Amino acid sequence: MCYSRNINMNHKEEFEKKGYIAFNNASLNISMLEQAKLRISHLLASKYETGVKPWSHFGDGNSELTRLSQIHMCDSIIYKTITQSKIGELAAEITGARNIKIWGCQLFHKPHSTGLKGNVGFHRDSQHMPFFKKGVLTAWLPLNTITHNNGPLMVVNGSHKWPKTLINTGGDRQDIAEQVQLLRSYYTDHEWNEDAITLELGGISFHNFEALHGSYPNRTEADRSVITIGLFTEDVQLNNGVDDYGYGLILNDERFCPTIFSKETY
Repeated sequence: MCYSRNINMNHKEEFEKKGYIAFNNASLNISMLEQAKLRISHLLASKYETGVKPWSHFGDGNSELTRLSQIHMCDSIIYKTITQSKIGELAAEITGARNIKIWGCQLFHKPHSTGLKGNVGFHRDSQHMPFFKKGVLTAWLPLNTITHNNGPLMVVNGSHKWPKTLINTGGDRQDIAEQVQLLRSYYTDHEWNEDAITLELGGISFHNFEALHGSYPNRTEADRSVITIGLFTEDVQLNNGVDDYGYGLILNDERFCPTIFSKETY
C-alpha cells in the first residue's frame, strides 16, 4: 500500500523556524494524565508498581527540583501515558518522520515555593546526551496546567540555529538571572527572546535537541510535574565516541524504546 499522510506544513515550518512548538488542544487522554499524576507521589517515595527502579533519582521531592529517569519502566500508567499514539502522530507531523520511537523519559517534579532550588538552567539537550547527533527531539508533557507562575518551559526562540557552546550553559545552573546575563553577552549577534510555554492539561510541546531552554521557579502553592520524552526518528545518527549512558543497549528493545508512530499503521 502506498504511504501517504497529510503533514501540516505550517506546524512543521513553525517547529523548524522557532525550534519548538506547543499544542494546547492535542487530543491527549485527560483521564490517563490525571491517573499518571496520582502515580507521582509513589515514584517520589520510591514505590515502583512494576518493581523496576528508575535509572536515576535526584532530589528529595519536597525542597528542590526532583528528577527521575526512565520512569516508564517503573509504572504501567506512566508507560501508557507517554506511549499514546497521538504524541507520536504530532512528532511525525512536525518533523516529517516516517517512524517515531521513545529513547527515554524523565520526570521533572518542581515543588512549590522552592525558589532557586527549583530552577533548571538554560541548556541544550544535546550537551547532556551527546550520544545522539541527529534525528532526535524532546516532548514536554505536563501532568497539570502550566502557567507563567509555576515554572513553564522557557525556550530561546531560534537558538537551535545558533553556534553551539557549552560556556555558561547547563541544566544544573540554578542562578538563571546571572546565567542569562552571561549568555546574552556571549550571543551578542543574536536576539535573546525567551518564550514561555503555558499549557492546559492535555497539552504538549516539542523542542529541538539543540534549542536553549530552561525553567524558572514555581511561585505557586501547588507542585508542578512534567514528563519529558526523548524521541528519535528513522534519521537518528549516533556518536559512538562518547558515553551512551546505557542507551546503546536498548534502542532496539521495544520494551524500553517503544515505537509510537509508524508509517505501517497509516
